Amino acid sequence: LQGGRSRSNNYLITWSDCAMTCATFTEASWDDCIFEGYLNGDPKSIILVTGCLDEDQGVQIQSKKYGDHIFTTDVFTNEAKALVFDPTDYDYEYVDYEDYGDEFFFN
Repeated sequence: LQGGRSRSNNYLITWSDCAMTCATFTEASWDDCIFEGYLNGDPKSIILVTGCLDEDQGVQIQSKKYGDHIFTTDVFTNEAKALVFDPTDYDYEYVDYEDYGDEFFFN
């Protein structure tokens, strides 16, 4: 999967089978680097691209025709990078509220 954008209202996606799809942005904020639109050929789809031209871009696609996808692209190759789950990114700190008495529990 590969995605790429120049300073235009289009975003080109190359799928793993080498088929290409173009997305059209209907809303673009070049200052905030947030772009929303749809995939050509599926006007009910939604694509959201975040990130400026000189940085990795986050891409979210919701489409009944092409499926749902979420990925980031490499700034140099424009190739999609797999999302990696890192459990250290989340803090699951257990808190024991000892101040509450038995009046809050039902038997």
